[in-house]
Amino acid sequence: MDLDVINAAAVKAQLPIKQCVFGRPDSLKNATHKEFEKHIQAALLDIEVEGFTHDELAGFYPLSMSSRTQVYKGRLNSFEVIPYFKDLYDTDHEISTLFFHTRFSTNTAPATMMAQPFRYMAHNGELNTDKKNRLSESAIARQHNKHLIFPCGQSDSGRLDQTLTRRINEDDMDIVTAVWQ
Repeated sequence: MDLDVINAAAVKAQLPIKQCVFGRPDSLKNATHKEFEKHIQAALLDIEVEGFTHDELAGFYPLSMSSRTQVYKGRLNSFEVIPYFKDLYDTDHEISTLFFHTRFSTNTAPATMMAQPFRYMAHNGELNTDKKNRLSESAIARQHNKHLIFPCGQSDSGRLDQTLTRRINEDDMDIVTAVWQ
């Protein structure tokens, strides 16, 4: 990160960012990419259960864990995104697509937990199915003797992304089917 390219208010609001890189376990050496992603998502769920249920980890939110995508967060202007995240202009870093979300006007102050997750989806607009989504996902989890953890203060976008993650990785749906179900 290059703090010199952002204003003082953004520097003050910047939360600590930690990046971890995991290797493919030997047990998955010959696994398909889909099998590897499922393994990663299962590990992410285990991490989230711990992070979302301990008071001392309030505000903890893993941005992404994937062999396909990276997610970055920051209170940035559009023109600051690439200069701020130095690896985006590193010649050894391959990027096929870059999305970013800028809040030009809103009725709420920016909050990390309310930011779009960008793990499996991005959207422009309000999601009005949040309560139904939480109820149906909780019912499905109970059918499978599981318990879903929704982090305190999670946005409707975050919960929808959590649903897509489960549908893609546990129900073996493709992204289009997961969105329409």
